[in-house]
Amino acid sequence: MKCKEIHKNLIFYIDGDLSSKKNKEIEEHLLSCAKCSKLYNEIKSTISVIENEKNIETSPFLYTRIKQRLDDINENSTKMVFVTQPKKILQPALITFIIALGIFFGVTIGNSFPIQNNNIADTQSEQYLINDLQQEHVEYFLLNNE
Repeated sequence: MKCKEIHKNLIFYIDGDLSSKKNKEIEEHLLSCAKCSKLYNEIKSTISVIENEKNIETSPFLYTRIKQRLDDINENSTKMVFVTQPKKILQPALITFIIALGIFFGVTIGNSFPIQNNNIADTQSEQYLINDLQQEHVEYFLLNNE
């Protein structure tokens, strides 16, 4: 077998999922090829580390402690529903009141200043100065830019 085929089947060889014929071929190749035997040892050590990490010892009282905390949370949550409901209602009401109060004071301050009487002639002269582009021809405007 070639090294490429060995690399593909190496994990199956370690797990013992191959036929006896392929197992013998891989064993013979591992004895003759240093690169493949090195890869085999690395994969085997990696798998052993993973297997050791899978077997973590847990505390026998872990379940009871978690269950107790969940029960405590459930008891407190039913009590807290009636406490948190006013907060959920009062906060938007307070924000709405503050915004309405700000608008009221803004309108009151704006109305406290007297309105200036503008003369119609002044307004027309201002509009003439603003709209003076209508008085000039487009050709004249383009010639000045060059």
